Amino acid sequence: MLHEAVYFAIGILSSLIGSIVGMGGGVIMKPVLDAIGEYDVSTISILSSSTVLAMAFVSISKSMMDKTKFQVRTAIYLSVGSIAGGLIGKVLFSFFLKMFSCEWYICLMQSALLTGMLFTVMVLFNHPDRYAVRRELNCFQIVIIGLLLGMISSFLGIGGGPLNVPLLTILFAMDAKVAALHSIVIIFFSQIAALVNVGMTTGFQSFHLEMLWVMMIGGVSGGLLGSVISKKLSLKGFGMIFNATVAMIISLNIVNIYKFVTKIG
Repeated sequence: MLHEAVYFAIGILSSLIGSIVGMGGGVIMKPVLDAIGEYDVSTISILSSSTVLAMAFVSISKSMMDKTKFQVRTAIYLSVGSIAGGLIGKVLFSFFLKMFSCEWYICLMQSALLTGMLFTVMVLFNHPDRYAVRRELNCFQIVIIGLLLGMISSFLGIGGGPLNVPLLTILFAMDAKVAALHSIVIIFFSQIAALVNVGMTTGFQSFHLEMLWVMMIGGVSGGLLGSVISKKLSLKGFGMIFNATVAMIISLNIVNIYKFVTKIG
């Protein structure tokens, strides 16, 4: 029972924070599961993606019930791109998994890329006006942005892109809370695409998914709580939580990088 409680806590806390800041939760969940080291990299990717999908569904449903304003055109084209990106990301993940004889190389590559990306996120999020795009993007450009964001999140197995919020803020003149909601939409569709791809290729029989139901319940619970808290949160409070979350994940990834290098060595 304690074992299940640990994984439920990972699911609910990751999804709660991820729902609030628009990262989805996988960006927290994956490095935590890597640090625990109980599951292989492929299983961690499935656990993370499935939990985040449950969280995203609840968060989006709650926002629609609350009649939260979307930039509908932007959300549709980003979603189309993220579906394609989710598929491409999983194909790339499978390719690199077959290429390397040791899965620790994959873990190291994912952690290193995520760490570098998170440093970029900190800069973009805290200085949006410096990098803001001053013209309206066309449909094709929006689809390409969705594709890239979906591909990155799917390949890294984080279920959601920490790049989403700062890039949406910069590219579409959204405030941070609106960008977080659109980020959840991208996450939802990219993870559907990624999981459908797994189901149609390798199937799920080879993965160790005994903790999946526990984590998905945590994801649903975290998504509901996160939606309520996000609605009441000020932009300043949002920024503080976002920066603290990114700093925490960077620290955890640096620890994991050291662990993976040690295992490879």
